[in-house]
Amino acid sequence: MTSSKNYSVEKPPSGQAPIALTRRSMAALVAVLLVPWLLVCVIFWKSASQCAAKPSARYALPVKGVIEGKHGPWGRLQYTHVATEMPDEFAFILNEETDPQGWFFKDFTIEQATEFLKSSGLSAGSLESLAKPDRWAVVEGGCRVKPTSEVVVGMDSATRGRIYLHLAKFTENRAQRAAFSFYPGRLNERLIGSGLSEKSIALFNKFTYKQGPFLLYSDLGYTLPLLPDDDERRRFIKMISRKTTLVANLIINRNTDIEKLVGYWGGGGRAKDLRPLLESMASLGGESHLDIIHLLPGFARARLYTYPVVSANASRAIQDCNWSSMNFRNFVPDDRFSNSDYLLEKLSENYFQISYPSQMGDLVFLVLPSGESIHSAVYIADNIVFTKNGESVSQPWLLMRMDDVVELYSAPFPSDEPVKPLYYRHKEM
Repeated sequence: MTSSKNYSVEKPPSGQAPIALTRRSMAALVAVLLVPWLLVCVIFWKSASQCAAKPSARYALPVKGVIEGKHGPWGRLQYTHVATEMPDEFAFILNEETDPQGWFFKDFTIEQATEFLKSSGLSAGSLESLAKPDRWAVVEGGCRVKPTSEVVVGMDSATRGRIYLHLAKFTENRAQRAAFSFYPGRLNERLIGSGLSEKSIALFNKFTYKQGPFLLYSDLGYTLPLLPDDDERRRFIKMISRKTTLVANLIINRNTDIEKLVGYWGGGGRAKDLRPLLESMASLGGESHLDIIHLLPGFARARLYTYPVVSANASRAIQDCNWSSMNFRNFVPDDRFSNSDYLLEKLSENYFQISYPSQMGDLVFLVLPSGESIHSAVYIADNIVFTKNGESVSQPWLLMRMDDVVELYSAPFPSDEPVKPLYYRHKEM
């Protein structure tokens, strides 16, 4: 299951507004996904320029205690969930990405869209406000309406959910498609520690809606103007963009099979560099803990737990999930992976489909029933993946459980459109 003028907290999600594709190229990409022996097509999203990485904000206290992983060819792993926040100096950036784009209704006339809004529970007063001709525009593929702030604020949670879950089906609705996702049981702690006023918290709660086990939030562009000052807006952005990630450690002792570990972690010519480190750890006696960041290829090692940063010399590449996944093996990132045609070409050349990932570097693509890919990640070990959940500077590179990523990217979509993972392996692995 990136990103984007994209506002996903722990997806998408995915977040992510795709770049425009011609009908011919879109058909070709979907066809690739639907044919088992061809490769997945990945949809790219527009992004702001991003380049170097900067260390993320501090870790918060562990969300859970130490968890024992499954033993496998990767060895014995233990991991801890921790929370990260955007650095203070980045919190303002989303402020410039929050112009509400309105609601796009694919293949609907204005009359059909109005009827849908009415059947979804939109109030008579809101429907009257939207009836003004200047609110609507007939656009390619459907129609678009720009609701007023009063209409958006006035919706109850059930109505908001019915409307937004429909809007999330279409890539043009970036905010709903890349909704912030929260577990209700953990949300109160997040809000209490945010420093937000009770009024701001109440406003946030007003904008949330339920989907499966999650509370979703999609209205950053309508919320920020209602907050009293820049400091409160900064606190709000930090609150919604807080992320949960994993810190994973490899446990080594004198009885550890070092050759087996080197065989798993030392691919791509890195065995000669990892073997001395692992042997040294094993010789210490007792149990040694080695953060697996030291075992990752250089691209991932340099970016894990960091946020992209905008600079005057920033690359124009879209540093989203797809750019990150396809560059995982590269010492120097190939910015051509921002181009969907180039990505498809390299997938077809260098990868083949597998039934399930079992080697570090296997690719994971999350795909809708339509064949559209909404996210990609890289398998590391023991169901852990390296992921960047959106192209925005608010999205760091993380380690997450693969099941959590699937659940996260499934959240904004209706339950009758289940997200399916597809897996691919490089031919040289």
